[in-house]
Amino acid sequence: MGYVQGIFAVSQFPFAIGFDVTGTVVEVGANVTKFKVGDKVIADLGLKETTNDNVKNVPHCGAVAEFSVVPEKLAAHAAKEFSPEENCAMPLAGLTS
Repeated sequence: MGYVQGIFAVSQFPFAIGFDVTGTVVEVGANVTKFKVGDKVIADLGLKETTNDNVKNVPHCGAVAEFSVVPEKLAAHAAKEFSPEENCAMPLAGLTS
């Protein structure tokens, strides 16, 4: 395991940094009930490490990527009245406030 600038523990490459995401669901797992393909969502990928889910091969960050994998309980529906940029600021800002 290596570290990127002493912040991110990197156990596999390629590695994408970043935590807050917003986007459109393109695929859902068999047990997902809260979201469907086409839904606009937000999530804080940094919270993946706090779950008890045994999600294999899913790093705890990766927002700076074309696609991200997010456990259902860490995602929320994006606000329809917000722009993608505003929605992307919501996970960390919302948890901080």
